[in-house]
Amino acid sequence: MIMSFSHICAYVETQFGVCYTVSGMTKWLQAHCFSYKQPKATPVKVDVAQQEAFIASYFTLLESALKNEPIVFMDSTPPTMATKVVCGWIRKGKDKPLVKTGAKTRVNVMGAIELSTMKVVSARPEQVNSETTVAFFEQLKAAYPDAQKIHIILDNSGYHCRQRVKDAALEKAIVLHYLPPYSPIS
Repeated sequence: MIMSFSHICAYVETQFGVCYTVSGMTKWLQAHCFSYKQPKATPVKVDVAQQEAFIASYFTLLESALKNEPIVFMDSTPPTMATKVVCGWIRKGKDKPLVKTGAKTRVNVMGAIELSTMKVVSARPEQVNSETTVAFFEQLKAAYPDAQKIHIILDNSGYHCRQRVKDAALEKAIVLHYLPPYSPIS
């Protein structure tokens, strides 16, 4: 989220009861050695023991799953196809034209891949949520009509963890295997 000076002024007023104008806040920030720049990204803290336990359980699953029990990795993404203008240093008195897309266009993609065969099942729902996840389970069942069970490895997105999704998986003989939080593979 990009914070403008007006957002900062509103925050300071709400939190501390002090009202600044935009120019006053600008001067205060500069006087206190703040500068406008990109923050440094830091990696999340991963629980290595959880990661190792999951990998061990994955290899156990690979060894124990029957031939008619596919194991798929599933995920969803709503990439936005829009130019995002961010800060940068531009010479004073000059503008840097940047061509941008006319509208924010979103294409939702939901997919699953079976690594042993590289079989891919995908969908492009209007939205990515628990309802479309349940609908995608139907598509997976149709793609694997002879499967006794389907094992799905997926992340902990809110819509993946809803009770409705868990109930639908149970009804359809789908076993959900959730990745540990902050998995580098998720």
